[in-house]
Amino acid sequence: MAGLTALKVFPNPTSGNASLEFMLKNQMEIAVQLLDVNGKLVRSTNREFNAGFNRYELNASNLNTGIYFLRLLSEEGQKVVRISVIK
Repeated sequence: MAGLTALKVFPNPTSGNASLEFMLKNQMEIAVQLLDVNGKLVRSTNREFNAGFNRYELNASNLNTGIYFLRLLSEEGQKVVRISVIK
């Protein structure tokens, strides 16, 4: 995803909420998908994000301890970041 930069997730590991921050060159619709370590879709939402700085809050309080992957998917492609959930 060429127009997406400065992608970071914190705190990582998390036990409650995690913030996903990134910059976009252009306004676009992005599917934010949470996958478990086996690639199974746990949660998904589609949202329109503005050009510039964006923040998305992930509520991880109801997730089991483990490794997850946050996938940002758009017409331009995808970016994936790993997140750890601890209890």
